[in-house]
Amino acid sequence: YYTYTIDLPLILSNYSIRSDAVLNDEGNHPRWDDDFFERTPEESMANQEYSHIFDWDTMRTGKMMDPNNPLRGSTDIGIKAITEGAKDRGNQVENKGMKKEDVKANPLNDGFNLRIKTDRHAALMEGYCFTKTLMDEQRADSLGADARELGDVINIRFKSEKKIAMPFFALGKLIYALWDDKMYDFYYELRIKRGDQSLFKYFVTNLYCLFYHHYLRIVNTFGYHVLTLEMQDGKGEGEIERYMYYIQYKKDYSLRFRSDGFASAYDAEAEACEFGIEDIEQFGSLLSTVREIKKTHSYFGNLLIERFLSKVSANDGDFDDDENNKEA
Repeated sequence: YYTYTIDLPLILSNYSIRSDAVLNDEGNHPRWDDDFFERTPEESMANQEYSHIFDWDTMRTGKMMDPNNPLRGSTDIGIKAITEGAKDRGNQVENKGMKKEDVKANPLNDGFNLRIKTDRHAALMEGYCFTKTLMDEQRADSLGADARELGDVINIRFKSEKKIAMPFFALGKLIYALWDDKMYDFYYELRIKRGDQSLFKYFVTNLYCLFYHHYLRIVNTFGYHVLTLEMQDGKGEGEIERYMYYIQYKKDYSLRFRSDGFASAYDAEAEACEFGIEDIEQFGSLLSTVREIKKTHSYFGNLLIERFLSKVSANDGDFDDDENNKEA
């Protein structure tokens, strides 16, 4: 009952996830209202809450980044949503050189995998496990086998074209398609030739917007596409099972999360840098010079320079000079 009536999202994540479910309590048994289709955007925003910040230390049974972390032991129930998890855990190749005896916490000595393996023990009630960990990654193999084999690997194999669940909307879609093409040509041609706002332009664009916004509301409410998912055991054994998963636009696009959740780290780096793209040197021609290759700080580029140019006699010229670079 405590788990059911917590009036906060039961989500721990390393990126922000928005929730807007409402707990209705009239004095008897409360009921959750998470009907996205009956709620206006204003009502949704008024009841919004955000996920709890996932602290990796709370899942480390070994060494932690902060040995005195007061949140240790705070996680039991809930969904743990982790994006780019493999980049934090690494695999056998990426963790090469790390040791269990290291003083600082690393994927080999932090005991994270042990906690994942036994996580259900902290959240089992009446025989039902009230916790689950979800990770998304471009390649499942990027995550170490010890952690990956604990779960299932789900891949998106096919995504359908946009579909509309509203009956008899094909005619409205046809009218919109015909009008939209003509309006596009009219508006952008007019915008190039003149920059003022005429009564004719104002009337036509506003009339079009009425129809466009109506069309957009229908699509955003009744639109969906179908994903074909393939699920297999994390060990890569057994048959691959196929499932159909329906993505509803109204639910999926209602500001649930941002795909650039780590953007603030890159913003801070950009603000600290004194240079921008206009300050970066351009190539001089289609043929890269040796100096330009060195400017890329590429492992492969440096390998080429060391392998091939080291064989050229020093009498052939100074390879830091552009003219000799071109000849080389």
